[in-house]
Amino acid sequence: MVKEVKELNDGHRGRLSTSLIQLEETQRQILMAIRDGVSPNSGQRLTPLREEEWKAVDAELQGMHNAMRETVRRYTPDWLKDREKAEERTSTLFYLSTLMNELEDQLLLDLSPNELQSNYGRLTKDDVDVLQNLHETLAYHILRIKEMLRNMRETQEEQR
Repeated sequence: MVKEVKELNDGHRGRLSTSLIQLEETQRQILMAIRDGVSPNSGQRLTPLREEEWKAVDAELQGMHNAMRETVRRYTPDWLKDREKAEERTSTLFYLSTLMNELEDQLLLDLSPNELQSNYGRLTKDDVDVLQNLHETLAYHILRIKEMLRNMRETQEEQR
């Protein structure tokens, strides 16, 4: 027998909040597939639905979102209010920095010709040259974005 509660506890409220986040992410992925024609998992091109079709699906998704959001607002108004308030610019810069570090640590490492050969077998000299060029190009762009990020942080510090 399920214990009856008169009001939602922290577990209930947490599940509602998490469900809103999950719904929003799934909604974003569905629209990416049916409207934009891109698989959210692999980036594989898909055939988008006709505009009237994806708009009809989106309207239903929006109805779900509105109902979920209203329920979350009822039970966790402070959480929702805090979530909707934009973080400081420093948080955006931190997030960008984290993602750039992930790209540098994962993408560059995985695509280095030496790493590819170590994991998958020898490459021809031409292939090594092409992949080395790709690796250097990616590293260059990552470095440029990191320099931009450093400048943005310095500008922000100067404005304080």
